[in-house]
Amino acid sequence: MNEEIKKIWVKALKSGKYKQGKGKLSHAGRYCCLGVLCSIYAREKKIKLPNVINSVGSCANKVLPLDVEYWASCASDPSLIYNGLDFYISSLNDGTKSRNSLNFNQIADLIKQQL
Repeated sequence: MNEEIKKIWVKALKSGKYKQGKGKLSHAGRYCCLGVLCSIYAREKKIKLPNVINSVGSCANKVLPLDVEYWASCASDPSLIYNGLDFYISSLNDGTKSRNSLNFNQIADLIKQQL
């Protein structure tokens, strides 16, 4: 992953600016951790966030659109190790409390360490 973009993403996830949501990149003022990256891309490229999220490759709004994936040099749904197991980052964001649901601070720490 692009190191500069990773630092910005980690900082944004830890900032408290974004409310965590589940199941979509962004909806009703809430964001998946991948939606936060889309928001950063939209700001950097001066594009409206809905245009980014609804672009080709967004796969029903659950993984990164292709433009964001290429820009950040990362997988559309990066894989991270948590508790010794391999998870897609969207699963760590969207899991239930009893099933590996992490908050943005926890996800940011994993991103910083592993991507």
